[in-house]
Amino acid sequence: MRKATVLGLLGLAMVVAGITRVSAGKAGPASIAYVDVESMLRNTKAGKGVRNELETEKKARQSEINKKQEALKVKAESLEKRRMVLKEDALHKAQEELQKEYIDLQNRFMQLQQDLSKKEEELTRKLLAKATKAIEEIARRDGYTMVFAKTGGVLWATSSIEITAELNRKLDALP
Repeated sequence: MRKATVLGLLGLAMVVAGITRVSAGKAGPASIAYVDVESMLRNTKAGKGVRNELETEKKARQSEINKKQEALKVKAESLEKRRMVLKEDALHKAQEELQKEYIDLQNRFMQLQQDLSKKEEELTRKLLAKATKAIEEIARRDGYTMVFAKTGGVLWATSSIEITAELNRKLDALP
């Protein structure tokens, strides 16, 4: 997952689940937990659904690129075969056209990659909206002050405070 998304998740988790315990008007000692977001995305039904949707879209787009690439290859082979019989200006014009089509294909590929990245961020954001409610519920119940994303700045953490497995079960239980 992209760093920006992970950092966004960290901020989201901290804001939503940044719950302080209050006792006699004073904040209690800090109690923290962390979530392995990558694990959540890999191991929940919703996370697998996101990955499957992205993979399906990626295959369709790759198929489009492959077809265009194959057509370009056939064109290049045809031009190479006709090279000796074409006049110099006609050859030059055909080469320029071929080069332009190659650049267009590269641009299309880059655009498709960007579209897939945006789609991944959108789907991940939707999944995290679901996760946020479950994170908050777990944090409130267990009295956590904050819940961090494991990859978002936690340098060390004992596994006893990880709540990822429970979050995964709760997410899988959601409709």
